[in-house]
Amino acid sequence: MFQNNFVNIAILPKKDNIQKTDKKLSQIDDNWLIHQIEIYEEIDKSKFQEFSDLTNFDSFFEYRKNKLLNFIEDRKKFLLN
Repeated sequence: MFQNNFVNIAILPKKDNIQKTDKKLSQIDDNWLIHQIEIYEEIDKSKFQEFSDLTNFDSFFEYRKNKLLNFIEDRKKFLLN
């Protein structure tokens, strides 16, 4: 369920997404890729360990849900103005 959940989708450039595929955030050790995740996904490295633990799925879900809803709301306002 978690693997194919909408909030788990990474919106990274193709090359970066391929490097991240099938890895938990805590398993990523490439500093450049970590930086890309921080930029594109707005997940700070300090959250990688927490969000890699499935027992924290609810926390991850809420974090990502809020990011996605804010993004959609911002785009909606932009398009309506």
